[in-house]
Amino acid sequence: MDKKFFAHICGALLIMLTLTACASPPTTTPEEREPVYYNDYLGLSITVPPGWQINAISDNLSDKQGQTAIPHLISYATGGGRLELIDIQNTAESTLPEHSRFYAYAEVFPEQVEVEQYMDLLAAFLQKADASHSYTLEKRQELSLARHNAHHICLRVDTAGQEISYNEEYFIVPLRTDFVVFYINYWPQNAASLAAALSVLDNISLPPPE
Repeated sequence: MDKKFFAHICGALLIMLTLTACASPPTTTPEEREPVYYNDYLGLSITVPPGWQINAISDNLSDKQGQTAIPHLISYATGGGRLELIDIQNTAESTLPEHSRFYAYAEVFPEQVEVEQYMDLLAAFLQKADASHSYTLEKRQELSLARHNAHHICLRVDTAGQEISYNEEYFIVPLRTDFVVFYINYWPQNAASLAAALSVLDNISLPPPE
């Protein structure tokens, strides 16, 4: 296995896990409309559902098309980089029963990376426990998302001191030499939390498969 590639994945995921921790506080007030944001480099658009608040949105998204053709990357020492997109959630408090969260980013590689290699490293990394959380792989499959074949990973997350676990799901779509990653977390015991998380996936548009 390529050690540089493994280091690349681990560094990227450490950034992502820090940004997408379930208890992270919001930074903005709720949006009252349904804005649509575009990324011309990837050819995607994301619509923010009614009532959801934007925690963070990067320069890689614009409310107008034709303004984001050049990606702003967080560069990796191993080459390529991370292209941040958006982080939103439907409630201010992550502990509320109906809470769910959505996060999107892409990884841009300088050359083609095998999908299965990427997925194997991602699945292995995500299952590593830390001091306060343990991760159990619930499901790994392929399914359809925005007209593409997406690679899906579902994890159950148990937190120290809490009896109720939450779920994290990752939907990875290969585009050229890039991987677009859509992440949701939610309380699986609550139908409203699950429905809210899944509703964001219906608001994603990607370019037609090649």
